[in-house]
Amino acid sequence: MSYAEVSHIIASFGNKFEDKRNKAIIMILVDCGLRLGELLKISIKDIDLTQQLMKVDGKTGERVVRYGQSTAKVLMKYLKIRQSTNGHNDRL
Repeated sequence: MSYAEVSHIIASFGNKFEDKRNKAIIMILVDCGLRLGELLKISIKDIDLTQQLMKVDGKTGERVVRYGQSTAKVLMKYLKIRQSTNGHNDRL
């Protein structure tokens, strides 16, 4: 996808829980270059918010990936609303 296409998708999200979750999903996939299966395996404990790192377990094994400031902001907004909505599940 082009930068314009990704930007258009990201701009289309609103402020509901699902929108914040979906925006975080897209941002993480694009910023970190993850496969969907890798994203689905990430637990909250795998994320280091201060260092902007996350541990990913994929086909080739475990690795640590860095995410940027824009993704960090979106991820923080999602985690904040997630805690009150779906805090019992440890998966991202």
